[in-house]
Amino acid sequence: MKAAKLVDAVGFDLDNTLYCSTSAITQKIQNYMLAKASAFLGRSLTQVQQEYTRIYSQLQSGRKTLEALGVPQAQQAVQDALEHADIVSLLQRDDRLVALLQKLQISYKLFLITGSQEQTAHNKLNTLGISQTTFDLAMYSGAPYERHDGSAFRHVAQMFNIPLTRILFVGDRERVDILPAKQLGVKTAIVNASSTYADYQLTTLYDLEQILLM
Repeated sequence: MKAAKLVDAVGFDLDNTLYCSTSAITQKIQNYMLAKASAFLGRSLTQVQQEYTRIYSQLQSGRKTLEALGVPQAQQAVQDALEHADIVSLLQRDDRLVALLQKLQISYKLFLITGSQEQTAHNKLNTLGISQTTFDLAMYSGAPYERHDGSAFRHVAQMFNIPLTRILFVGDRERVDILPAKQLGVKTAIVNASSTYADYQLTTLYDLEQILLM
C-alpha cells in the first residue's frame, strides 16, 4: 500500500540521507577519524591506517572498526568526524531534492532528526539548498530526545498530535534509524543502504515521490 494513505508526517536523518555520501566524503571522514585514532593510540598514522583498512574490510563499519582498534566511544568519534571534517565543501545544491521537499510540505508535516550540531546541520542544509523552514520540527545534537531509545519519535508524535503509526521516517542506518522506529510502530524507509526490516527500500531519496505523492 502507498505510504501516502498511511502517514501524516515524514521525517529524515541528515547525513547520507538528504545527501548521498561519496568516496570523497567518506575519505574526508575517515582521514579525520584516523588522525584522532592515531593520536589517542600513540601509533603512527600509517600504522593505524593499515590496521583500519584491514579490519574494515571484514567488519564494514567505521564504528566497529574503531572499537576493534581500541578507540573508546567509537560512535561519538564517528559523529565528531561528521561534525568536523570539511564535508560541506564537497556538497552541492540539489534542486531536485528541494522540489521534492516543497511538494511534500503541501501534504505532510516534515521533521529532521540528526546527530549533527545545529550550526553544522544548517551549513549542510544551506549548501543543499534546503531552508530550515522546510521542517516543522528539527532535533539536533544535544536535544533531550534520541532515536535509539525512541524518545525522538515519541516527541514528534506528541508535537504533531498524531499516532506514531502515522509517521514515516527515512534514514540510512538500520540499527539507528530503522529498528528503534519500527519497535514503536513508526513506518520506515531506508536509503543508500539496505534493510530487511524497513517498510520501504529506496534506491534514491527521490523514490519518495512514488510512495508519497502518486
